[in-house]
Amino acid sequence: MTEATRQMGIGQLLRSFSDGLSPVTVAEELLAEARLAGERHHHILAMDADAVIASARLSENRWKTGTARPLEGIPIASKGSVEFSNLLADAGAYMQCVVVPNAGGTPLNQPEGMDPTNPGAEAHMPGGSSTGSAIALACRHVPAAIGSDAAGSIRIPSLCCHVVGLKPSRGALGPALQGLSPTLCEIGPMARSVEDAALLYAAMSGQAAGEPLAKPPIFGIFDDASLPPAMMQHLNEVANRLGAQGAFVVRRNIPDFALSAEAGWTVLCYEAAHNMADMLPALRNSPTSYLKYVEKGLSITATAYQAALAFGAQFAAGLDRVLEGLDALMCASAWSAVPRRNDSDIAEITAKWGELCLPFNLSGHPALALQGPNHNGLPTGFQLVGHRGSEVELLASGVWVQRSTDYHLAM
Repeated sequence: MTEATRQMGIGQLLRSFSDGLSPVTVAEELLAEARLAGERHHHILAMDADAVIASARLSENRWKTGTARPLEGIPIASKGSVEFSNLLADAGAYMQCVVVPNAGGTPLNQPEGMDPTNPGAEAHMPGGSSTGSAIALACRHVPAAIGSDAAGSIRIPSLCCHVVGLKPSRGALGPALQGLSPTLCEIGPMARSVEDAALLYAAMSGQAAGEPLAKPPIFGIFDDASLPPAMMQHLNEVANRLGAQGAFVVRRNIPDFALSAEAGWTVLCYEAAHNMADMLPALRNSPTSYLKYVEKGLSITATAYQAALAFGAQFAAGLDRVLEGLDALMCASAWSAVPRRNDSDIAEITAKWGELCLPFNLSGHPALALQGPNHNGLPTGFQLVGHRGSEVELLASGVWVQRSTDYHLAM
């Protein structure tokens, strides 16, 4: 495989297929790359090489006969907990591999001993439960991936592995995932660039991809007084860079942000306890991180759960008002530098990261994880939060950010 082919995103591959590049050749080369990456980073749960090549042959025939579909011949990695066939098969994409659905714990369907590592910083955390999808993208054996997000599970791995991930609005891609928290969890696209994430989202949603912004965006920046100064400095650095490129950036406050995270944990744990109660004996015999949510949820009353949902509706309405007049709101998505895998307080650190993401699961607003500047050899990132139901417009804002900066090219 040439390095140029390995670096191709969705759009580049589709154009190359149209010009005669063989989807079978690409599939074979990316499979070889995936095998090597899986041996090193331990993120691939399952991969059927024969099925991959068969799918690529069908795609090659469609390109030759002029019947190519929107993502014809594009290999995808999917998180183990996400059903792929109903999302993208009709668009011509095919499953290259199923990736591990967690990191820092062993889910019940994950082989013992699989502990995924971060391709860009192997001593550091690769992220949360869509870690495998992010690793596959960072290793460049797929140009696109699917994850799910109940409390930052797309956005945190995207930051750690220096890729892009979208948590859509509530219900934007159909009924919620059952399991951990149907109210909070959304399936979303992940890629190395926002342009590719937009193409993937268009295929997943059936919507047309958006047009580029006609003028520089108006961004709010959430001036979070509780955020550690170094993290706020990173966000201000990005805001200053975007302002220099023509964006209009204004300071905004999000009322009750900390309380929204508390309410979000209440909803997540209560629903986890009730949806996974029959799995509790197995969970207690496994080091999965889900156990703590289920056990905490068992002590939450139905009254407290309903109160948290009611608070979430009020918080969402307040966030709608904060977003008035803005294209999107810039918010931090990390409480610290990417922690080391063996840090004794890593569980506490990652919980704090989740508290920066969870409010937007509770409110149902879309949130797009974007790469920030490299600091001390480690990735940084932030999230753009959009109006409810405005995924296409939010992705267009993200495209503008990446065309105005080089952060996504740094690692």
